[in-house]
Parts: sequence; C-alpha cells; structure tokens
Amino acid sequence: MSGSLQTKKNMYYAVLSLKDESGKNKTKWVALKIPAVKGNKRKAEAELKRILAESEAQNGLIVTDKLFCDYLSEWLENHRRNITQGS
Repeated sequence: MSGSLQTKKNMYYAVLSLKDESGKNKTKWVALKIPAVKGNKRKAEAELKRILAESEAQNGLIVTDKLFCDYLSEWLENHRRNITQGS
C-alpha cells in the first residue's frame, strides 16, 4: 500500500493506492482538510502517514460507506449459485 499528497482547490488530499476485498487495485482520495499554504505540508505529510498506518492495521482494505442492505444484495448475487432453498 502506498500514498501521496495532492492539492485540489487549495486543500491537501491523501491519495491512497489500496486493494479492495476482491484484490483489485483502487485509488481513494481522502480530504485532509488542511489548507495548501506555506508551512502546512509537514502537517499534511504527518496526517498521510497516520492514515496509511491506520489502513495497514485494517489489512489495507478499503472501508466503504456501503449500506448493509446493499452489501447483502451484492453478497447474494455473488453466492446465489451456492445457496439452496431450505425445506
């Protein structure tokens, strides 16, 4: 897993290169809410390191804000062939 800093609309963003649950490479932009002005780059770099460490603790998986019902629908579609109707 890796990450970098980017500026967008005069604010710092952490751009993370992660793998999702299926192993595909994904890019995630995280708003750091730190203005991109002189003297704030070190603060943004420290925040990037913190986010990377936190993500490593979660095994590098992307955490999404998916609703549980949407997750169950996707799970059912992916596992439908392995499920049989009970009696």
